[in-house]
Amino acid sequence: MRATVFVPDFAPKAKTAIIESLGARLRRVEGFYADALVASQNHARRVGAFHVDAFDDPLTVAGQGTLGLELAEQVPEGQPVLVGCGGGCLYAGTALALAGRNRVIAVEPSSAPSLTAALEEGEPVDVEVGGIAVDSLGARRAGRIATAVGLSLGMKTLSVSDDTVAAARTLLWQRLRIMAEPGGATALAAVIAYSEHFPDGATVVISGANADFPPSEVRGRTPPGSSR
Repeated sequence: MRATVFVPDFAPKAKTAIIESLGARLRRVEGFYADALVASQNHARRVGAFHVDAFDDPLTVAGQGTLGLELAEQVPEGQPVLVGCGGGCLYAGTALALAGRNRVIAVEPSSAPSLTAALEEGEPVDVEVGGIAVDSLGARRAGRIATAVGLSLGMKTLSVSDDTVAAARTLLWQRLRIMAEPGGATALAAVIAYSEHFPDGATVVISGANADFPPSEVRGRTPPGSSR
């Protein structure tokens, strides 16, 4: 099937090259993901295409929820699960799948706190976004579904600094040879920053390897808490 994919103009080449290699038509849009979303919606209306939302559609959330079903077979009951959060689709799907079994915590870069703001206001609101993980966790406004899930479960987010995200990427590469993009390492950054919150451990979802190799912050740095 033909597909047209809209991305902001700063999307990393590691991501856009894969999209194009699979035969999709790539459209780069000036601005952030919110701008790419509007462009995709306008295009879909204009040509009569089926529109797939990146994070705020029940079917997209249900697809992400299959991760939660897999985790239910692997993770001890009661152990917290941490996921990186942008628009909140991965968080919402995983949290719904594990509701009543495992507490799922959304982790956001402090430079892109869209779900944190939404939960504080009781509804999605626009926030300023930027920082190291903006290419994947740069949603200006959290999804309606993620906000509703977070409010219904009484969830509190965790925020991490760009430096800690970079340290988490370094740890993944130096110790485990896992190549993660900044957004993919954000959940692990919370364990580094808030280790006292997880005395009995936690399950961390590392999602996203769309990064140029090697990451500059990996060379010559030792992440805090790396001895643990």
